[in-house]
Amino acid sequence: DQEECIDFFRKNRHEKVAVIDEKGSILGIIRAKDIFKVIEEESTEDFYGLAGLQKEEDIGDTAFEKVEYRLGWLILNLFTAFLSAVVVSLFEETISKFVLLAAFMPIVAGMGGNAGTQTTAILIRSLALKSIDSSFAKRILVSEVSAAIVNGFVIGIIVGVIAYLFNQNLMFGVVAGVSNLLNLIIAAFFGTIVPLVLKSFGFDPASSSGVFVTTMTDVFGFLIFLGLATIVLL
Repeated sequence: DQEECIDFFRKNRHEKVAVIDEKGSILGIIRAKDIFKVIEEESTEDFYGLAGLQKEEDIGDTAFEKVEYRLGWLILNLFTAFLSAVVVSLFEETISKFVLLAAFMPIVAGMGGNAGTQTTAILIRSLALKSIDSSFAKRILVSEVSAAIVNGFVIGIIVGVIAYLFNQNLMFGVVAGVSNLLNLIIAAFFGTIVPLVLKSFGFDPASSSGVFVTTMTDVFGFLIFLGLATIVLL
């Protein structure tokens, strides 16, 4: 397996390695320079997967080929986006009474999405390099959530102050700040759990994690923000 081979060369710094069968006979030689090419291909595949692209796609492809590669992923993202729309529609009355909420909704969702992408990218790279496995899940989760709490407090305070300055409403600032804090924690949780779960079930976390993590941060972000606004501001 090429990932096993990459891991072997990473732990054993040799220019070439002999491959033998069960009887000790040499089957062939694997050279480090060839492994570098495989590492580049693996990295490209993971990068394309995070963006929802096929590894076969090239910048010189025709417009029809680009549509063929991308349309299915975009349709999947469209359906997940409708989940967020459903959540927002549940708070139509709240938004109509406090219109400024609409201006801050993209901030809550966007910050959660960015934080989730950061966590997911780190997890996917570590899984690809085999520097972690599911046995470290609890420790990784605690570490990511702890970092998210600190980041969330800082971001929450900044957003809360700005939200307060918008309309001189202290509780609106509190709602905006707390929502960002909680959504960053949610982003860290799902950004850690989703790649590990997908990997454990045999799926490629690079090509599947992004859409699930973003959906979770959007749905829960809107639910928390608009839910708190309904309770506190109305």
